[in-house]
Amino acid sequence: MENEAVQCDEKMTNVK
Repeated sequence: MENEAVQCDEKMTNVK
């Protein structure tokens, strides 16, 4: 499943 990728994406999107 894509859990780590989703978390990384969410964090990057939040930082952006």
